[in-house]
Amino acid sequence: MALFKRKVKKTTKKPAKKKVVKKVVKRKGSKNAFGTYRIRPDATLGAVLGTTKPVKPSEMTKLIWKYIKKKNLGGS
Repeated sequence: MALFKRKVKKTTKKPAKKKVVKKVVKRKGSKNAFGTYRIRPDATLGAVLGTTKPVKPSEMTKLIWKYIKKKNLGGS
């Protein structure tokens, strides 16, 4: 009996894939949604808000809801 030699295929090594590392950029402080934007209420709106000084839009929303709850204007 003759022994058969196995043919071995030579494989070339593929270069290892480089891992991509994403850098997370951290902001210094948080940005306001409206920046330094302020609304100056007129006399009518000032009566509702309780102030005629310039207020931020988010603060204005809070004051309007406070007025709605105080006067029971919620609709229910």
